[in-house]
Amino acid sequence: MNVIIKAKQAKRESQSIESKGRFDPTSAREWCEILKDLVAISNSGGGAIIAGLHSDGIPSQDDISEVIAIDPASISDQVLRYTRIQFSSFEIFEDTKDGWPILILKIDASVVPMVFTKPGTYEIDGTKRQQQRTAFSQGQVYFRHGAKSEPGNSEALGRVIERNLKNTKKAWLDGVKKVTAAPNGSIFSITPRDIQENPSSDSFRVRVVDDPDAPGFRPVSPDESHPYRQSELIDLAKLSVPDGTPLNSYEFFMAKELYRIHENEDFCYRHKYGSPQYSDACLQWFFDNLSNEPGFFKNARDAYREVIDQVEGED
Repeated sequence: MNVIIKAKQAKRESQSIESKGRFDPTSAREWCEILKDLVAISNSGGGAIIAGLHSDGIPSQDDISEVIAIDPASISDQVLRYTRIQFSSFEIFEDTKDGWPILILKIDASVVPMVFTKPGTYEIDGTKRQQQRTAFSQGQVYFRHGAKSEPGNSEALGRVIERNLKNTKKAWLDGVKKVTAAPNGSIFSITPRDIQENPSSDSFRVRVVDDPDAPGFRPVSPDESHPYRQSELIDLAKLSVPDGTPLNSYEFFMAKELYRIHENEDFCYRHKYGSPQYSDACLQWFFDNLSNEPGFFKNARDAYREVIDQVEGED
């Protein structure tokens, strides 16, 4: 069953489900307690924390608007503060139950158990003397034991190893099944899980398909792969030309046309409706030529004029 549906339908807390009738984001105590549950659930294979429900699954009817307004980055920051791990393997879902708003924090399993590197201490409210309580101690590894988040033991660590081995075995068997089911003559290739767009002609080729099991493809913005406009490229190229050497858009145009820079996808990205953009590789190519030939742009200009003269003479 989907963990979101399971969390919403649960009538009691369990190893993978923790309910919070209310949560005050300004309370250090409540942050420490919810972090303890989050880490324990992740270490135990994943699950969910629900805000707005009592432990029996009945809506608490409390105002959880402040909980809904929490920035996901704040949760990651709190985990980082106490574990030194940049944890982002969670998702937040807003929903309702019996007409009351609830928030579900879906938590993925951690491959390596998270360890608290800092004690989770907070002051006890309502005491005459300033007293502190500790939700978790430095060096402790928490797991879910039934509906409770408690320090782990060798048995809990053994379950983590067993879970990881099971997942690895499943991944291997799935791969073997795909190989054995492939038609005769099939060619297999190893690709990364996520494929990035690369304008180079030597890049790994892909086809766009609707197969959910196919490797993910993430286009790279031309602003990242080809960050320079022509004026910016000229300004940077001027840093390498000898003093007093003219270099303007006209000089650049002739060098670009002579060496057909606009046809090299590694160097130039041509928008359908915008001006071309140029890559770091293109800038380096100009630097290399200027280093080997200080009069590169003048020579390119003269050579291009000769080409134009020859074409005009033939006409």
